[in-house]
Amino acid sequence: MKNNDPSLEQLSKFLLSSSEYSVITSTNGKITSVNDKLLHKLGFAKNDIVGKSVNLIFPENKNIINNILENRFSGNFISGLNRSNNITYIKWFSCGLDLDSNFVLFSGTDVTDILSQSHFFENVVRQSAEVIIVISLSGNIIDWNIGAENLLGYTKKEMVGQSFFKITPDDHIEEAKKCLKLFRDEKCKDCQSKKLTKDGKIIDVSVSGNLVTDSLGSPVSLALFIRDITEIKKQEGELKYHVAVLEDKNKALGILERFIVSRELKLIELKKQISDLSKQATKNGDVLVSPNYDSNFSNTTEGAKN
Repeated sequence: MKNNDPSLEQLSKFLLSSSEYSVITSTNGKITSVNDKLLHKLGFAKNDIVGKSVNLIFPENKNIINNILENRFSGNFISGLNRSNNITYIKWFSCGLDLDSNFVLFSGTDVTDILSQSHFFENVVRQSAEVIIVISLSGNIIDWNIGAENLLGYTKKEMVGQSFFKITPDDHIEEAKKCLKLFRDEKCKDCQSKKLTKDGKIIDVSVSGNLVTDSLGSPVSLALFIRDITEIKKQEGELKYHVAVLEDKNKALGILERFIVSRELKLIELKKQISDLSKQATKNGDVLVSPNYDSNFSNTTEGAKN
C-alpha cells in the first residue's frame, strides 16, 4: 500500500479531528501522520516531525515498532512526553493497521492527573506512620507500608503474597476471619484483635477495615488500618485493678460504718434504758446503786466496822 492510498488518507483525516493523541507510523519506524493535538503537546510543526523517527515520541522504547509487529499484538502502554521539563503521561493503544500494509496506529489519552493522584496516594500510604495493610478478598497481602514494617517487624518484600494470618496468633485466627468477613460484608468498620510480630511478641491492636472497589463498584480488596493499643489495654487493666481495690475498700468501709452506727444506736438505747430506770427509781424512793460505785462500797464498809 502506498502512502497516498485512499484508506490511509481517510484514516489520517479522521485522526486529525480526533480528541485523542494520534499518530501513524510505517513499519520502519517513520512517522507518516500525526494529529494537531499531539503536535501541540510536543511543540512541533507537522513538517518537523513527519518522516522522522517515532523515537521522537517514544524515546524510552527504541524497539517499539518491532515489538508490536513481531509479537502481532494490540497492546496498551504508558509513556511520558517531556516538553520543557513538563512531563505528560499518555496511555497508548497500539496496533498494526494491516500487517501487509506496513502501518502501525497509536492512539493515546492523557492520564497525567490520574497517575499523579495515584502516585500521590501510593506515596502517602507507603510513607504513613499509621499501619496500612491491603489484602485480597482471599486474605493474601497485596501492600504493606512502612508503618506495618515498624510495628510488626516484617518488610514489604517479606510479606507481599503471604497470608494475612501469618501475623495472627493461632488461637486468634478464627476471630480474625470473622472480623475480615464483617469488613467484606460492610457490616462492621472496627474490631479489636491480637497480632504477632516478627520477634514473636503478641500485641493488642485495633483494626479498621474498608472495602476497596473497582470502577464498576465490584469489591477487589480490603484496606486495613491497624493501631497498637497494647499500652491502652495495659492501662485499662491497671485501672480495672485499682477500681476493684477501691470497691473492696469501699465495701470494708461500708461494713465498718454500719458497725459503728449500730454500736452508737445500741449505746443510745442503753443510755435511754438507764435513764428510764433512774427516773423510775427516784419516783419509788429507791436508790439506784452502781455495782462499781466505789464511794458507796466504802461507806458500807465503815458502817460494818462501827
